[in-house]
This record gives sequence, structure tokens and C-alpha cells, in this order.
Amino acid sequence: MKKIICSDLHGRTLWKKIVAKEKGKVIILGDYFDSFDIHSNLQIQNFLDIIEFKKNNDCILLVGNHDWNQYVSLPGESSGYDAIMAPQIREVLVANKEHLQAAYYEDGWLFTHAGVSTFWLENNGIEWKTGEELADKINKLFLENPLAFAFNGSRKDVSGTSPQQGPFWIRPETLINYTVPFNQVIGHTVHKEPQILKVKNKNIICLDTCNNHYLIINKDKWEVEKIDQ
Repeated sequence: MKKIICSDLHGRTLWKKIVAKEKGKVIILGDYFDSFDIHSNLQIQNFLDIIEFKKNNDCILLVGNHDWNQYVSLPGESSGYDAIMAPQIREVLVANKEHLQAAYYEDGWLFTHAGVSTFWLENNGIEWKTGEELADKINKLFLENPLAFAFNGSRKDVSGTSPQQGPFWIRPETLINYTVPFNQVIGHTVHKEPQILKVKNKNIICLDTCNNHYLIINKDKWEVEKIDQ
């Protein structure tokens, strides 16, 4: 099945242009909130529009670090945090948690917000044999213990470059040394253009370009498209 992937919306509504143009399974890589220039009320409404779209379409909604931050009520963990509106944002996230997940796998592609490292999997006792099982166990852990996905910060790692960082925080330059044996599609780290990292015969596609691009995947074929602003 054709998959259409976009990432890191932060309140932006450009996803509506994408789904109006493309038909297939829509996958959004998280970060629905914490904009510096879009009021939180508009971010909430945009998120609710996304939820309504999911209810009527084939759509996977993944959690990003900004969403996790709001979900577990840890102020200041992510930039753009709106302390005044945080209770309302958390309320809509909790009310719609059944529509959210931490990972998704299909046709050799693993989708998360920032990427899955073998180091983090071992630290959390996650063993797996297939991509489906891996995604299921990550999602189960998120439901049972969302704090397992916390940022593991230190003086030496203030931006997520440690291999112990989880699927909402790890950076691509670290992920390439600890990646699982699947193609991965991630957001989280901003680039001017999508980045394609090669690890043996697999790809890590870094898609966060502030909503300037989206990705189309048809099984083992993929292409990046530019969004008409």
C-alpha cells in the first residue's frame, strides 16, 4: 500500500494539502504541539482536525518528544512549551491517546519520531524477531510506562546524541551506529533538505524540514516530494 509520511507539524496545517493531493495510508511522525508562532488554541484545533481525519481514513499518528512532554506533564523538557495552555493540551492528548502510538512497522520500514536504537532496546529489555513484534513491544511499553521514553540528559548530552536516548529523542548521527536492521523514517532533527543516511543496505530517511517536504513509499520504492506552500 502507498504510504504518505509527514513529520513535525508543530501546529501547522500543511498536512491538509498533502492528504488532499495524495491517496494512501497517512503516517504522521509526531510533534503536533509547541509552536513558537502559532497560538496553542490553533494547535489544539489542528490536532483535533487530525484526529477526525484519522477516524475516517487509514492513518497512523505517532508520538513526538513535544507530545510526550505534554502527555506526562514535564514542563521545560521541550522547546516551545506553553505552560499556560499545557493543561488543555494534555487534556486533548489524554482524551485521544487511543489514536496515538510510539512506533509503526510495515513492509520493511520502521516509523518513529526520532529513531530506534539497539542500545535503548537492550536497556529496556525489549527482545524481538520481526519488525511487527518490535513495534508492538515499543507501543506496549509506551502504554505501560511512558516515562521509559524520557530524555536521558547529562552535561555531556543536552541534545540527544547519546545512544541511550529513546525513539523520541535520539539524533541521526548517533542512530546510524546503533540502528535496527530495517529502513527507518524519522523526524525530530531539522534539516534544510531531507537527509538519506545509508547503513549497510538500509536507509534512514530524516524528514523534518519544517514541513517543506513529505515522503511517499510504495513497498521498496520511495520518493521525496516538496510541499507547495
